[in-house]
Amino acid sequence: MASMRVHELAKEFDMTSKELLDRLHEMKIPAKSHASMLADAYVDKIRKNLSPEIKQRAEQLYASYGLNLTDAINIFIQQSLNMEGLPFLLSPENEEYMKNKALKRLMAELDAGWKSAEQGRWVSEEEAMRRLELDA
Repeated sequence: MASMRVHELAKEFDMTSKELLDRLHEMKIPAKSHASMLADAYVDKIRKNLSPEIKQRAEQLYASYGLNLTDAINIFIQQSLNMEGLPFLLSPENEEYMKNKALKRLMAELDAGWKSAEQGRWVSEEEAMRRLELDA
């Protein structure tokens, strides 16, 4: 497994980079920004710590429908077999929904960035490029 940037791992857990950075701080894992690289060992540790929370969120969602997680997974599998594929359409409507959801997250990240800049916690373009290991 390769190292990952904070924003990539945040996307995996359907979190904003800020939310994940806050959790990393609680876990005493060094990361300064959404572009910080996380070593393999940290990525494994984060997944082990956050996976139970994701499971709990799913359990709460399914419980609101009177299901436990096992029942929900069994229903998904049975429906996949019945449909001989995914039990939902991969359609332009779903694509549009996902785009809107991603846009909403992006706007939240941009807003957080502007607030950070207003508070004087910004870096120059050259420093950002250096941190991202990009040639300016």
